[in-house]
Amino acid sequence: MAPEGRQETGQALRVLRAGRPRARTAGRPAQRLGGAVNKAQGQSAGVPVVVVRARQCLRPRRRVIGRLQGKDKGGRGRGIPGEAVGHQGLGEPREVLDEFKRSMGSLDFAAQYQQEPVAEGGNLIKWDWFQFYDKPPGRTPEDRIIVSWDTAMSSKELSSYSACVVLQIRGETAWVLDVFRERLEYPDLRRKVIELHRRWRKACNRYELVIENKGSGMSLIQDLRDENIYAIKVDPEGDKVMRMNAQTARIEAGSVSLPRSAGWLDEFRREVMAFPAGHYTDQIDAFSQALDRAFNRRGGDVGWKHIRGLY
Repeated sequence: MAPEGRQETGQALRVLRAGRPRARTAGRPAQRLGGAVNKAQGQSAGVPVVVVRARQCLRPRRRVIGRLQGKDKGGRGRGIPGEAVGHQGLGEPREVLDEFKRSMGSLDFAAQYQQEPVAEGGNLIKWDWFQFYDKPPGRTPEDRIIVSWDTAMSSKELSSYSACVVLQIRGETAWVLDVFRERLEYPDLRRKVIELHRRWRKACNRYELVIENKGSGMSLIQDLRDENIYAIKVDPEGDKVMRMNAQTARIEAGSVSLPRSAGWLDEFRREVMAFPAGHYTDQIDAFSQALDRAFNRRGGDVGWKHIRGLY
């Protein structure tokens, strides 16, 4: 890029960073930003322009970025999810960000560094609908364990996560015992599924391993058969909002309990409270799938000793 191109881009970036109006500037934020876009496009045609979006600019963002991408003029643009990733010359190193996240907590970190603020009480699901336990419940002969997986295609930085939710079911009550969430390449995903299967398969007389029959889940179900592990494949019906919404009445009624403290709880809370507006929904998908299996598609009538693969 020519020196003058860099100078123009820098000027455009400084203009478009402005999240709040200065006292001497008239007009609404969207109008001011729109004017900045026109100026940037007019002065530096063909030069990339970077928009740094702040939380107070969420509404005008759609119009401004649409203008920059030139949807009506065949322009191109790329949106990068707000994930604070340490990189040389770009923000803080990864270890510094990790320390910030530990000290601030996931919810505050998401709002400050990932531009994903969450409503105080939650969106579709309210956090105070859940019950909380200090110790996991005991086991009875009629209890069921459901291990539910929502799997991703890739472990790349911007890919979705693979997520697993483990429920213990007794009558009309569900306890969330464990949640796993990580970006994994397929061989590592396969190993993790087998590991968690072996960890939970004998926890109760009745056990079900449930995997969404899409993407990598289809290959996974077949590969597990080669290991004599017979997962229940689930073909999702409707969109993910409808599937989770179908379970909200049960949660609101106090039938679903979470541990009061767990290493995975902050990330789970963040995703649940942001849904359906959050960027990631992997834990939600595994969670709604587990609840649907538990209460709408009754199963697990055969003890683990009588099911092939539960060795």
